[in-house]
Amino acid sequence: MRGIVIEHHIQRSIIDRLMHHAQLRFSELKPDGMESNIFMYHLKQLIKAGLVAKTNDAYHLAYAGLQYVDGLSSDDLRPRKQPKLIAIMALHTATGQWLLAERLVQPYIGQRMFVSGKQHFGESFAEQAAREIHEKTGVDVALTYRGIANIRIHDGQMALTHVVAHVHQGEVAQILPAPSDRFRYVWHDFSEDQAPLMPGTRELYEQLQKPGLFTIELDV
Repeated sequence: MRGIVIEHHIQRSIIDRLMHHAQLRFSELKPDGMESNIFMYHLKQLIKAGLVAKTNDAYHLAYAGLQYVDGLSSDDLRPRKQPKLIAIMALHTATGQWLLAERLVQPYIGQRMFVSGKQHFGESFAEQAAREIHEKTGVDVALTYRGIANIRIHDGQMALTHVVAHVHQGEVAQILPAPSDRFRYVWHDFSEDQAPLMPGTRELYEQLQKPGLFTIELDV
């Protein structure tokens, strides 16, 4: 459940209780000694957010609540930071020009990267890649699955970016997609062009020059 972080301790305790029960009546859910009107206020906030539902006389986690708790840390009941699952589409022309996206926003503003996009909930890898290609380029491209890249980009001693990427490769015509507010698209020649590349882009390009499927770890 993206975008929701439950901060209030009473609401977190309600979620914790419902995580461990299929359903609970109000008297079973409310802690002893807490005023009913205060507890009911916080329970209604969770119902309003779509995280908790009431069926007959009992409360239970709604579908959105089940999604939310699936991403919680078991230690503090807060959403845990996880790697982003993305698709990388390494697209090139028949003459060896590679379609890269130059970032217009931070992080990595001004740097070039392969076309990529996050996986939507419930998508298969093939569905994800096909959707991203159509959204980014406006055309349908025949893709070949090349492998998995676990990429960690460090800023000093700390990891700034961590993605797990399913990498696809395909050939496209030499027509640049229209720019967006986040990217402009360029043709890049890895043998000549000295434009700044996002960390990991050249390493991934070098891996793509080798035949067959790959699984790689990139710490850059």
